[in-house]
Amino acid sequence: MRPAHTFSHAAVIGLGLSGMAAVRLLKRQGFRVTGMDEKYTSLSEAPKHCDQVQDHLDAAMLLETDLIVLSPGVDPRRPELEPARQKGIPIIGEMALGLRHLTLPCIAVTGTNGKSTVTELIAAMLRASGKRVFAGGNLGTPLCDFILNPEDAEMVVLEVSSYQLDTLESFQPDVAVLLNISEDHLDRYPDMEAYARSKARLFKDMRAGLAVLNHRDRKVRAIGQTLSIPVLWYDRETGGLCIAENQLRLEDGHLFLLEDFSLPGRHNRENLSAALLAARAMGATDQGIRNTIAHFKGLEHRMTFCGSVCGVACYDDSKATNIDAVCRALTAFNRKVVLIMGGRDKGGDYALMADTVSQYARKIILIGEAAQAIESAFGKKIPCERASSLAEAVEKAVKAADPDTPVLLSPACSSFDMFANYKDRGLQFRNLVAALSASGGIS
Repeated sequence: MRPAHTFSHAAVIGLGLSGMAAVRLLKRQGFRVTGMDEKYTSLSEAPKHCDQVQDHLDAAMLLETDLIVLSPGVDPRRPELEPARQKGIPIIGEMALGLRHLTLPCIAVTGTNGKSTVTELIAAMLRASGKRVFAGGNLGTPLCDFILNPEDAEMVVLEVSSYQLDTLESFQPDVAVLLNISEDHLDRYPDMEAYARSKARLFKDMRAGLAVLNHRDRKVRAIGQTLSIPVLWYDRETGGLCIAENQLRLEDGHLFLLEDFSLPGRHNRENLSAALLAARAMGATDQGIRNTIAHFKGLEHRMTFCGSVCGVACYDDSKATNIDAVCRALTAFNRKVVLIMGGRDKGGDYALMADTVSQYARKIILIGEAAQAIESAFGKKIPCERASSLAEAVEKAVKAADPDTPVLLSPACSSFDMFANYKDRGLQFRNLVAALSASGGIS
């Protein structure tokens, strides 16, 4: 681990999961750490390890630091950071801090949708091939916590969000995976071009290694055509991996059959293709890949069956926090559903999903701050009804559904207006479904 050298004082802005991982690593290095987070107003209320805590971004105090570490949710364009930036104080993210100390081979995965699934698929394929793997980053364990308590790992697989890419220093993964680019986080980026540039930062320092890219996605394809490193394309008819209904065909003629692959929808065949190419490039065996295809069950809060109420099946897709994710889920179901949508708006154009939603949604139950915007975008194409809480939404959705028309929570929005995070939203949904089922349904 790199010594602290002459550094002595660091600020960590945002004291959530990744922020506190950064705090712990900095303290291990001998830094004095000031935490800044609006949730905490005193050291006694804050998590352990911080030497002091501010309940706001204190621009004057930031000027007294040697290093500023941002949690992913903190916008690096905040004006309070500008004086420190002008002074030349490094401003990096938690993942960048961890990467300073990472010496193991690395696979990095980004994209608007599918990052978590692909990260876990790659790790599963490598483990099934006898490799010792850490998987984390934006998913699960922050990188700084892995650096503090390294597992017996010989390689790492990192899910990397656009926010984390924005605050990297230099990053040269051995394999870099870009899955797709669609509307998301437009509450933080001025336009789609800026968001796409953020995703392209994954490759900016790579002088070697491989890129795994989705040929079907126009924006990804454009980025790939600018790269000087070798590219492994998937979802390409020739010169790459071809996706068929029941098999994946590699350029070298290898076939991987999909009759035992349990994740529904074409988008999951795309996810599997990306994972296969990345894992194979890092030494996964064909048998390890085939074992994973047969046994991988998917992630929590991704189109997960969570019980029935009076014969109505209910599915938790709380992780669908943008427009494209909802469209993928609906297409995978390939039948009418009663859809629960809404939450905190992220700046996307809901009208872009109107055709898909009208094709697959019998009715929409709307919750949260974005309810009016969603209803206005759909106009009169789809029946919409408001609910003041998730509990009310579940009851209304079950009433509107039937045994042939399931209920799907797939919000297209972030959760922070009503919930701690998407996991909290999904767990509350599951608990409400279980309670309704136990009580015998809607009276």
